Amino acid sequence: MDPAPDTSLRPRLLAFIRGLNAESRLELNECTSLLQSGLLDSAAMLQLAEWIQREVGVDVDLLQFNLSKEWDTIGDIEGFIQRRRHNQTG
Repeated sequence: MDPAPDTSLRPRLLAFIRGLNAESRLELNECTSLLQSGLLDSAAMLQLAEWIQREVGVDVDLLQFNLSKEWDTIGDIEGFIQRRRHNQTG
């Protein structure tokens, strides 16, 4: 059985990513391409990985998955976190 979605995750994730790019005027939503828009560069990806580990409690090894597929949008990151939570508890 899949764990229930964390309804507080999206606003916290959006706030964190907006904080990484405070000067950006780009509209950020669950479908915005974080990589193509430049909102996530390599340094920001490392910060995001640390945030996920600290705030969500999910282990992240950046070498074990395809970042461009798994972390391109907020929705992708949420799905990644849900799958990792399921794998860690299952």
